[in-house]
Amino acid sequence: MIIETFEYCSFDNNNIFVYKWSPENTKILGIVHISHGLSEHAGRYKYFAEQLTSVGYIVYAHDQRGHGKTTKNTNNIVHVSNGGWTHMQKDLVLLIDYIKKAHAELPIFLFGHSMGSFIIRSVLQDSTTNVNGAIISGTGCFDNLALNAGILVAKSLIKRRGPHKRSYYINNITFRAFNLNVSEPKTFFDWISRDDKIVSSFLNDPLCRINCSNNLFFELFNGLKTMQNPKSIIKTPKNTPILLLSGGNDPVGHWGRDVFELMKLYKNIGVNDVQYKLYPFARHELINETNKDEVILDIINWLNERTSPALSVVSAPL
Repeated sequence: MIIETFEYCSFDNNNIFVYKWSPENTKILGIVHISHGLSEHAGRYKYFAEQLTSVGYIVYAHDQRGHGKTTKNTNNIVHVSNGGWTHMQKDLVLLIDYIKKAHAELPIFLFGHSMGSFIIRSVLQDSTTNVNGAIISGTGCFDNLALNAGILVAKSLIKRRGPHKRSYYINNITFRAFNLNVSEPKTFFDWISRDDKIVSSFLNDPLCRINCSNNLFFELFNGLKTMQNPKSIIKTPKNTPILLLSGGNDPVGHWGRDVFELMKLYKNIGVNDVQYKLYPFARHELINETNKDEVILDIINWLNERTSPALSVVSAPL
């Protein structure tokens, strides 16, 4: 695997850090772009990229605003400015355009985890974005009353303490609640994976900023509310294949319920090719779970069916 990194200048002159992983001596089948989740960074997807490149996919992944090597913050807080949710969408759209120009002959697929899945769901609602498929992992559906309450709390905290300050209250109630279904948790983040090494690595990774600012939550909650608006959802392209993946013990997806509801929602608005798979007992980070190779094999199979059907690997049916 060939590893490259670079920065590109986004619409507002912010530099966005990007990884590019390319196959060696393998026929290129397509492009996969990865959008990572909240409080982490794109470098955590190296193993996933290794598996994808081994079968012929070029992989791009960028550190989103406020995250990883893109942010210049040194205070261990994930922060975005006003309009940050829209800015993250624009960053992705610009990178997709860059990839299309660099690889005009190849199909491009989006993979989004957690917050990255919300960004992708939002970007798909932009009629100017045309891709060959989207893999949505660790996603969720949220009650509008809860989102409105979150917006009010975040707005109050911004007024009292400022937009850049760590949101102790929202951080604590969110991550504590996510651990409720974990038997005898050792940390606040056992909900991300059954693999203790993954949890430990996440907590000790200097590029994983587990604290989020008041404004980050304000932008996130508003972004989720817009994404879920029926007027937004109906704009999802009907001919873009979508694969929905979730762990049965993923709290973000309400323990497996949301992925099925989202599949029904997409089918109801006329999306032609939408599939879902639920992995019993798996937690939030499917790519870092104890059954990660099963998940990745299913993803590769889905990709191959849409690029080179004759090369599809044999795996459990979705």
